[in-house]
Amino acid sequence: MRVHLHFYDESRWHLHDETRIRGKGIKDNEPVPGKQLASDIQNLDAASHAAKFAKDLNGSWAWVRIMDDKVILCVDHHRSVPLFYATDGQDVWVSDEAGWLYHQFADALPDELLASEYLVLGYVTGDQTITGKIRQVEAGTATEIAQQNGHHTGKSKKHRDDTEIQDSSVHSSGDSTGNSSGKSEGNPGVHIRQHRYFRYVHRYRSATKKQLLLDFDDIVLQTLKNTTDYADGRPIVLPLSGGYDSRLIAATLKRMKYPDVRCYTYGQQSSKEIGVSKSIAEKLDLPWTCVTYTKEKWRAWFHSAERRMYYRQASGLAGIPNIQELVVMGELKEKEWLPGNAVIVTGHHGGLMPGGRGVYDSYTYREHPEMNMDTVISHVMHYHYYLWNWSEKHDDLYPFFRDRITNTLAPEEDYPDSPSACESWDFHERQAKFIIHAGRLYEFMGYDWWMPWTDLDYLRFWLQVPLEFRHDKNLYTDYILSLPPHDISGYYPKSKILSIRDKIKNTPVFSISKKGYHTYMAWKRMKSVYDEHPLAWYGFINKTDFKGRYTGREHINSFQSLELLRVIFENGFLSVDDVLARAVSSLEALSGPATGRSEMNSG
Repeated sequence: MRVHLHFYDESRWHLHDETRIRGKGIKDNEPVPGKQLASDIQNLDAASHAAKFAKDLNGSWAWVRIMDDKVILCVDHHRSVPLFYATDGQDVWVSDEAGWLYHQFADALPDELLASEYLVLGYVTGDQTITGKIRQVEAGTATEIAQQNGHHTGKSKKHRDDTEIQDSSVHSSGDSTGNSSGKSEGNPGVHIRQHRYFRYVHRYRSATKKQLLLDFDDIVLQTLKNTTDYADGRPIVLPLSGGYDSRLIAATLKRMKYPDVRCYTYGQQSSKEIGVSKSIAEKLDLPWTCVTYTKEKWRAWFHSAERRMYYRQASGLAGIPNIQELVVMGELKEKEWLPGNAVIVTGHHGGLMPGGRGVYDSYTYREHPEMNMDTVISHVMHYHYYLWNWSEKHDDLYPFFRDRITNTLAPEEDYPDSPSACESWDFHERQAKFIIHAGRLYEFMGYDWWMPWTDLDYLRFWLQVPLEFRHDKNLYTDYILSLPPHDISGYYPKSKILSIRDKIKNTPVFSISKKGYHTYMAWKRMKSVYDEHPLAWYGFINKTDFKGRYTGREHINSFQSLELLRVIFENGFLSVDDVLARAVSSLEALSGPATGRSEMNSG
């Protein structure tokens, strides 16, 4: 078996015999020396052994171990470092850059069904990418690609945490329905086995709010200690927004007396978050700067060679690149405000665990939280599969998207309630594929980075917190309000409409009025968002084109997903309607117009 490796930045990967390692491991709250980690990994000769070892390995890391007859790929529980792979006969290609793999194969063609998911979601769920030829290692998973001699014809059965794929030189990755089958036609193929070692599922403990607050304080301090251990005296640079997640990092680092913490923020001059960020930094006596965003800056950046290079590096095959901080990073680097040895420490991922993404705002979730898969699917569809309006193709695409959602989740009986299942889906898909993917941005700019709120022990704390303390993030908010100095806890004033929403959101009136609220907000955005968005980022889109497509529901990610489909596949997808129509045609070809599509086993 021949293994072909390519890494975007070889200097970040370290070679130990036949093992490539990147990142930092933490065990028992202590950093694991690189040589010790390499030695431990060298003893792992199967994906099941790798998964067992990785289960309690904290930190941000990935590794590739090559043996004579197999290769093992493993990423951490939040996939801070992505790994992609493709096979052809007994040749295996592995990279942290999906775009490189794409250019190795003339038959790496787009899957029209997966393209529709990418369009409305912004990423591809499960272990697939837009092209069926290339796969990704999922968060909290070890993947073993082993040599398989002789002929094999078969169809794999997909399990939840132990997946087997029969792969061959003829049909290397299966189709978008999740079925992987093939006939080797005289050429030996490979056998792929995946072991999931971490799944985000709650197991509640019985505890008072007072006890949970005390325990949370210990967890926060230990999590930030892991951060400062990683920084090891280097300057810590913090993107300080008006929200609580980065604010908690700033306050705790000040409390720990870390010697060099600097903060920055960004946005249009009219953004309220800039004032909040500046006020917090001043009260904590931390150096602070701001970069003003304008539509002109975004337009210039989008048409630059730098943007094209970044898109190639971040790759659009699995998820759209995170662009929010590219302009500010570029300016701060040019002005030499960012030290070359700085570690960018961010609040990414912090909003999910305490009760995020709208799960706890509705009356239904407070009064009827019991596990119900229909409720979970409805929630995920509403909050995630929303980038473009696909209602005209709803009857055709809903069964496909529904099956994609349920395939990510553990068996229904594993979850204590619907909110737990919603958070689990969010963790394994949106967080791993898009939020944490922001790390590629910092790497592209040449900086090291760390995301404290992905810490394994921090996650395990929240997995024990009962739902009643996650409603409206009440435990988290109470903790923030208790932080010294107490005057850093205030958030910027809300509009009258948001104040009214907060008063009724846990009453039956909210469900009735929600549709009217969304209609009003869409109308308001249509009138002003192009010129007045706090980040000004719609400036990279021609205003006439923007007005022709924007209906009030779309987001910047909507325009990115469509643009990337056009770029990746050389204008193969011309419009939203074209992408959706192709997906429906693909479904009809797979199952036939008269076949019940809901019976498809999607991957």
